[in-house]
Amino acid sequence: MKKEGIVYIVGDPGDWEYIGEFAVEVIHFSTASSLLLSLNTFDKPSVSCILADIFLFETTGPKLLTALKRLECHIPVIFFYEGHELAICIAVMRAGALNVLDKKTNKYEVFRNISEAFQIHNARIDYYREKRTYKMKLKKLSKREFQIYKILVAKEESLTSKEIGEKLHISWRTVHQHRVAINSKMEVKAFKQLVKMAAYYDFSDKNIFIKRELF
Repeated sequence: MKKEGIVYIVGDPGDWEYIGEFAVEVIHFSTASSLLLSLNTFDKPSVSCILADIFLFETTGPKLLTALKRLECHIPVIFFYEGHELAICIAVMRAGALNVLDKKTNKYEVFRNISEAFQIHNARIDYYREKRTYKMKLKKLSKREFQIYKILVAKEESLTSKEIGEKLHISWRTVHQHRVAINSKMEVKAFKQLVKMAAYYDFSDKNIFIKRELF
């Protein structure tokens, strides 16, 4: 049976025995630190999610999320709680957890959350792969080209080469040549594409759930 993705479980394996009933690969970690070490050591592009108790042996949910962010790990996390733990449940949701579920939650509802997490992580994988490509293209720009690029994408509407030249005290012909080079290096054909790329990759890192179309 084809596996839909990887479920990383942090905590007592006995609490999660039923996860193996579904078409997922399950990897257990006894502590959060062992999970973090694994994610830091190996590149894991596979679609995945993390299931963890909101209170762990050596840490808590909010601290685990902070550590994952330091690793630039974008795997969705689902926490589980028992008893009266409203304050920390709110804290992990504010810190970026996908969801917080009661440990008594029906296993099919748990798997529905896992399936949602897989979809989200798949979108994030695509997004960050494309963002790395975008940054590599930016690095190809010369200092002057990057200066003109920032002027272009900072405006709601395109400035003419003459207007940009006046701002930078260079001729419009020089600006035009730089704009042609920018379009070539960024692999776009129109000014609007530059603006959309800048807005998408520079400002949409927070709460990336659904991949949006660029053009």
